[in-house]
Amino acid sequence: MAYSDTSVYIHLIHNDASKGGDDTIRIRKNYETNEFEIIYRDQNNGEPITHEVTGLYRARVIDYLYMLFKNQALDEEGYKSVQLTLPALPRIIVSGDKFKDLYYREHFLEAVGSGLDLLDNTEAVKKVPSVRRFSQAYVAPASQYSYETPVGRRSTAPGVRPQHLYFDDGI
Repeated sequence: MAYSDTSVYIHLIHNDASKGGDDTIRIRKNYETNEFEIIYRDQNNGEPITHEVTGLYRARVIDYLYMLFKNQALDEEGYKSVQLTLPALPRIIVSGDKFKDLYYREHFLEAVGSGLDLLDNTEAVKKVPSVRRFSQAYVAPASQYSYETPVGRRSTAPGVRPQHLYFDDGI
C-alpha cells in the first residue's frame, strides 16, 4: 500500500515511569483509499498493545482526537505532557493539565487538521547534506574575503528609489 511519506505523531508522556513508557499515536494517509489510519501504541504497564483504526475520513480523525483531548481533560491520572509532531512544523509540547482549557483542545485539533492537510504535500528528507566546516587551523587569505564597500558604488540601480525593510519586534 502507498502511505504518506510523513505522519502526524502525538506522544502522550506519563508522569509515572512505572507505567511502562509513554503512549504514542501515529496518523498517516493511505493514498490508495484516500483514507487515514490511526495507530495507537498503549504501553499497558509494560505489556504493549497496538490498536490500529483504518478507513477513516478526515472528519472521523478529528472526532477521534476530539474525544482523546477531552478525555485528557477529564482523566484523574492523565498524561504529564502531550507532544504534537506535525509534518514540516516544529514540535510542540504542553502540560497535560492544559487540556482542561478549551483553548488548548481546540488549538491541538486545528493543528492536527493542518497536519493532515500537509500529509499530501510533505516529503520526508531522509538525509540532510552536511555543512562543510573549515578546521580552526585553516585561515583564508585576507584578499579572498572583502567586507569593504567600494566607494561610489550604488546599492540600487540608477532611477530606482532605495527601499528599506523594517521589522516590528512588538508582535
